[in-house]
Amino acid sequence: MNLVRDVAKGLLGMFVGDAALSSAILAVVAGAALVIKTEVASTQLGGALLFAGCLAALVGSVFRGARRPQRIG
Repeated sequence: MNLVRDVAKGLLGMFVGDAALSSAILAVVAGAALVIKTEVASTQLGGALLFAGCLAALVGSVFRGARRPQRIG
């Protein structure tokens, strides 16, 4: 039972380990969905917005992580 708990804890940690990245991705997805649903833009433009937004969130997360002091141990 401990193995199942450890695996579940590890999987959860991968998805919610960086709260800022998770929040940014959720905001990008919600924004792209809103743009497409309200027909402000075409689905192609919405897809491009989704791709560019997720890429920007990932790059921002990498830069934030690079500035953080490294923990040893």
